[in-house]
Amino acid sequence: KHEPTKYEIEESEILQLIKQLENEHKQSVGYDKMTRLIKLSHQIPYTVNKKRVIRIMKDHSIKADYRQPTHKRIQAQQTYEAENILNRQFDQTAANQVWVTDTTELNYGIRLN
Repeated sequence: KHEPTKYEIEESEILQLIKQLENEHKQSVGYDKMTRLIKLSHQIPYTVNKKRVIRIMKDHSIKADYRQPTHKRIQAQQTYEAENILNRQFDQTAANQVWVTDTTELNYGIRLN
């Protein structure tokens, strides 16, 4: 067997620090925040790249435990519907006997709900 290289020693030090930070933050830290925490801890005297942290976390199956936000879906309720008096018979004998319209509501900008 061979002695561990400088790179392998660095990897094991980074892995130990990642596991320590993961336990401190209750498995809620992804690679981006983990990289910042490693840099802020000043426990490792060399620079650590995001790609290196991603690879180490992926190799040791360390993932952030977070929940996707759920959205409440509110079914739209029709407030008013008029009776169908015409029954699609639009024929008229004189002017201005039957008036028909159709509306479509388009919401733009800030929602007030």
